[in-house]
Amino acid sequence: MPVFNCATYVRHAIESILAQTMDDFEFIIVNDGSTDGTQDIVNDYAGRDKRIRLLRNRENRGVAASLNGVLAECTGEFIARQDGDDFCTPDRLETQVDFLRVHGSVGVCGTWATLIEIDTPCVMLGSPEVQWRPPVEPKFIQAHLLFRNVLKHSSVVIRRSAFKASGLYYDVSLPHVEDYELWTRMSTKCDIVNLPKRLLSRRYHHAQVCQRHRAVMLASARQIRLRQLRTMGLEPDEREFALHVAISRMRFTPSEDILRRTDRWLQHLREQNRRQRIYDHEAFSAVLASKLESVRARVGAGAV
Repeated sequence: MPVFNCATYVRHAIESILAQTMDDFEFIIVNDGSTDGTQDIVNDYAGRDKRIRLLRNRENRGVAASLNGVLAECTGEFIARQDGDDFCTPDRLETQVDFLRVHGSVGVCGTWATLIEIDTPCVMLGSPEVQWRPPVEPKFIQAHLLFRNVLKHSSVVIRRSAFKASGLYYDVSLPHVEDYELWTRMSTKCDIVNLPKRLLSRRYHHAQVCQRHRAVMLASARQIRLRQLRTMGLEPDEREFALHVAISRMRFTPSEDILRRTDRWLQHLREQNRRQRIYDHEAFSAVLASKLESVRARVGAGAV
């Protein structure tokens, strides 16, 4: 759990981990250069529970660098993630670890989640509370990743051997979307799933990364999408890539022209995948069809 200036929420986050029904774990908390009262709070909990191990960065290094440091310290079979402003149900770890022990091909196990808007309107939610139900099967998750991240980083449990066998670490060159980038690589090496259970509550508020560094986050996500298109053997021109990003984010001015262009682009992706065989054909086709239907619905609503 990397924490940075989250004194308002970190007690709830820590307590939700300490209350887990599975109690045999090492709880590593990294204070990433906090300047508020976060360090005093984590010190207090560490003094009362021997499962907590504290690390501290002298200055703020960011989530990716902090987690890479933790990966070098971890010795357990599984690595669970949670942010300092989120909280989980008491059975979260037990549920995910039990699943991973039964399903050896799965390297990353996320969950459904409740998304909570705290103190400021969040364009990602659209309402104060949303039940987030991303795809659950590996082949659909991999296909969706071409467009967007469909795992909540704070919900995942990762098989440590899936990291070590492939020499994988978080890419610090893509700040604020390091998890999205990692999933695109891991999905080619192991199965990634989301359990259809809401085991995490994810807070959205003005002080967190996705609000403070939104422009950088969006730019990094564009690079990840472009990398994946190039892996498919595609080199989209500026207009094609702008369309792909617009479809991925569902941010565009509705029009019949955007619908026609989307249909052509998605057909192009389908045919390229048929040749390259990057994604499961049926799953990929289903994801593309769902994207086209979403654009069609947006255009239809805009015409009313």
